[in-house]
Amino acid sequence: FWLFVVGIGIAAFRLGGREERRVFLLLLFTVFASVAVRIAGREDFAAISLGVFIADLVLLVVLVWVVARSPRYFPIWTMAFHLSAVLSHLARLATPDLPPVAYALGEGVWGYPVFATILIGCAEVRLLRRMNLPIP
Repeated sequence: FWLFVVGIGIAAFRLGGREERRVFLLLLFTVFASVAVRIAGREDFAAISLGVFIADLVLLVVLVWVVARSPRYFPIWTMAFHLSAVLSHLARLATPDLPPVAYALGEGVWGYPVFATILIGCAEVRLLRRMNLPIP
């Protein structure tokens, strides 16, 4: 996962525009916050992690704000995939007997498409640059 994140970060800062860099930094901050909460609390996936849930909710609110202000499409996909990660927390709340591995997968698997949407933004920036159009 970390190599994937580093690769996306390099793409965001070398190929992307201002919005790709901002969204990448938001995602990276939330990942670090989630890891710190898990380590500090010595939490496993047997129960919902309130700290990670709060971090994910805050990121979701910020991404909704980004989507509302952006003329670009990739933040919509970023927010939508992240919403799926937030819903995995709610599934855990609604289903206490959910196996920990299902919760862990539901929470973790969405990180890949969330970060991958930044590549879509980078591709859009590259296309706009090739066409000599302004990058919104």
